[in-house]
Amino acid sequence: AETIGEHMQLIEDAAGSTAILRTLSGQVECLTVVTPDRPGILSLVSGTLAVHNVNVLGGMAFTRDDGVAIEIMHVDDALGHGIDERRWGRVAEAVPEALAGRLPVETRLAETRAAYQAAPRPQMDTTVHIDNVASEVFSIVEVNTADRLGLLFEITNTLRELSLDIHVAKVDTIGPEVVDAFYVQDRNGRRVEAAEEIEFITRSVRDAVNALDATQS
Repeated sequence: AETIGEHMQLIEDAAGSTAILRTLSGQVECLTVVTPDRPGILSLVSGTLAVHNVNVLGGMAFTRDDGVAIEIMHVDDALGHGIDERRWGRVAEAVPEALAGRLPVETRLAETRAAYQAAPRPQMDTTVHIDNVASEVFSIVEVNTADRLGLLFEITNTLRELSLDIHVAKVDTIGPEVVDAFYVQDRNGRRVEAAEEIEFITRSVRDAVNALDATQS
């Protein structure tokens, strides 16, 4: 009930625009973003966080029937030092700017990757699977891979470029491993069921994830 109240207050504060709330969930910081639904929200928010070296550990994203999108992300510092108030202030300014199209997220993220010395990752193959059994309404794109800076941005941005609308996202980071699920529909509001489309989507997402190794090596 308390969380629902916070979300309703955020929707009121947003007044048709964007509002952000930072809270503490146990020992993990939580960032909630409320904004009008439109393509690419999850990729813009996750990309902006990655620009500021904020790592998404888990969370959910969904859209209400009235067109309000709510992104709930559990986060920590990708650099391992803790996120100070100054950096949180930059994040709070940058997220609405990104959602308004005034922040070049992809360019800024490339700059961050170039400057960021990634920690060694365990060897882990990237697997992408599309499930059309668990839901009668959505295709579920499941991604299992090693965690990387900007990973969530690359996956969601690729899905956007493939004209897939993300209605629900479930993101989980378990140690060095990421297990993500995205409930999607195509531009006509249908599941993806043609074999050639499924193969193209799985290959595109897998290639986008694996390309991160080249940019962070």
